[in-house]
Amino acid sequence: MPYHGLTEKESSVLNCIATSEYNQLNGSIPTTVEESATYLWVDELANEAGLTMNQVKGVLGSLVKKEMIDIDDFDAKETLISITQNGIHLLNS
Repeated sequence: MPYHGLTEKESSVLNCIATSEYNQLNGSIPTTVEESATYLWVDELANEAGLTMNQVKGVLGSLVKKEMIDIDDFDAKETLISITQNGIHLLNS
């Protein structure tokens, strides 16, 4: 079920980011912005979310516009993503 105000794809990608084994909590949903920073590979994120790489890139852009995530470094190999306070609140509500 999608999070309030997000599409199913956005919800799926946000959840994949939140539960990434690469975040500080090793896969647990973060409760602070600091806990959410994680390096992700777009192809792995796409595979986990069941989407194409182009879909994931579009969803990431949408989540940035909706102020759910911040992307600090984006390239073909890895991406540093942090969930914003808005995203943390949505995940934990």
